[in-house]
Amino acid sequence: MGLVREILIVDDHEEARGALLGMVEAAGYPAVAFANPAGALARVAEQRPALILLDMMMPEIDGADFLVRLRRLRGGDAVPVIVVSGIGHLLQGLRGADVDAAGVREVLAKPIKYATLVDAIRRVIGSPQGGPPAGPASAAG
Repeated sequence: MGLVREILIVDDHEEARGALLGMVEAAGYPAVAFANPAGALARVAEQRPALILLDMMMPEIDGADFLVRLRRLRGGDAVPVIVVSGIGHLLQGLRGADVDAAGVREVLAKPIKYATLVDAIRRVIGSPQGGPPAGPASAAG
């Protein structure tokens, strides 16, 4: 499984998925979006993405189950995750060992603004040109 610089978007709502895809691509990151979490997991098994943007409220495989399955994949534990969810406001207080162990680096509430999303992505994986993640000084900027 090789590392690719693309961002995987996993959201069952077409409008939200399309909006996230548009924002990520507008920021210069290659991205692929999945409505079906099982399809996204299959993609990760083939090639590890730079980052996953994950909705939590999905049928069949919800975000929590997705995280468990992701960690079981070879190399899946190395993939950072940003939760982007309508229940993000409820998850923002859960920044502890359990969330960190699941690979969740940021929790963002929907609806999300372009600048908020791009800033979070840059903090986690850096610029689309492959630069280092933004540190606290540049993130405040």
